[in-house]
Amino acid sequence: REFGISLRDRCNKDLIINTVVVHKPKDKLEQWLDESISCGIRNFVFVGAKINSIKYPGQSIIEANSISSSKKVNIGNILIPERENESDRLIKKSISGCNFFTSQVLFEPENILKILKDYSLKCEKSGLKPAKIFLSFAPVSRFDDIEFLRWLGVEIKESTEKRFMEAQNVGEESTRKIIDVLQEIFNYVEKNKLNIPLGLNIEYISLHNLELAE
Repeated sequence: REFGISLRDRCNKDLIINTVVVHKPKDKLEQWLDESISCGIRNFVFVGAKINSIKYPGQSIIEANSISSSKKVNIGNILIPERENESDRLIKKSISGCNFFTSQVLFEPENILKILKDYSLKCEKSGLKPAKIFLSFAPVSRFDDIEFLRWLGVEIKESTEKRFMEAQNVGEESTRKIIDVLQEIFNYVEKNKLNIPLGLNIEYISLHNLELAE
């Protein structure tokens, strides 16, 4: 939070703070939120358990969303397209107060297209206003970037890796791939008339990819 405030003041940009809520009991989470709000921070992304089999002392994502909903802050959660029953998770998180979702980094369109369609239909059926979904992309420029993203859980097909590795310039080819996937998502949303507001989250997973991300 202190680093974020320093960055905000230097860059004159709005601030979103990520926090892992499973380590914060209810009273500690409320105290942390109140302190953050007093510092002018009103945008948060809540992150859940890394390992589901571990019993953590803090709150679940649903509980954390509910606690924060009375504080009039803007809450985001993480969307993982490859996770089972993800659209049902999105519905529960939306009901509990989540205002936006940030996806896992995307290189393949199939799973996110299914999630967008399922989430849109379930929101329509339940009369729920869909939360905004930020589609995350991160260009790569060498093989160890791909290995690192896979370690983080990002889906990168062997055919995509081969496309990158056979290209004269991996960074430029990964950027073309990102644009292809993004265009496919936009076309699909328009064709199926999905009522979901979309945004973009462009990341650089290593400093050497900063220029590509920009």
